[in-house]
Amino acid sequence: FTSTFTSNFYFWLKSQDYFNIASYYQPLLHTWSLSLEVQFYLTFPLIFLILKKLNNNQIIFFLIFLIFSSLILSILFIGREQSFYLLPYRFCEFATGSICFFLKKNKNSELNDFISILAFIFLILVILSFTNVNFPGIKGFIVSFLTSLIIHFNSGRIFKNFCQNFMVQRIGLISYSLFLFHWPTIIFYKYLTFGELKLFDYITIVLISFVLSHLSYEF
Repeated sequence: FTSTFTSNFYFWLKSQDYFNIASYYQPLLHTWSLSLEVQFYLTFPLIFLILKKLNNNQIIFFLIFLIFSSLILSILFIGREQSFYLLPYRFCEFATGSICFFLKKNKNSELNDFISILAFIFLILVILSFTNVNFPGIKGFIVSFLTSLIIHFNSGRIFKNFCQNFMVQRIGLISYSLFLFHWPTIIFYKYLTFGELKLFDYITIVLISFVLSHLSYEF
């Protein structure tokens, strides 16, 4: 299922609650989101065949319609596995990013910095306040919306300097590998240890994940 990018269907059909403790020992659990991404990449070009016949404002309006339709669907079915794992319920998150492509860039550097930094702070606060109950729904959409604001208003001087920092650039380059390796590293590490993970264990897991990600990116 992972190899064919359909693992989200696998976990949905198994009624596998992502936040259930039993899920914490499945090293490929995180591939459900890769499946969603590929399914979106296959679906959106078909939608774009319709969109390209419209003008820019019509495209934005159409995407907003799709976003709200998907968001309402995800809210109505919140707490059920299909709302977590399947594309129609997550389309609002992807389309929120897509809409940035069609919006005109703002050239005011100070305003861009203000909005992007404010959105970044709110994003951190939202993530830290998360509980596992009733997700994704409106919570998932808020994360995507704030991230989209950061992407769209990323041309401010302060934010550009931050993004051009060597460490930030390096983490960005290896981020896909880091996503692929972090969860299996956590799971296999748990198989080799007993009891609750301590600070030393977390540091070790982070270091192993970064080393594997670096090697994956380079070679």
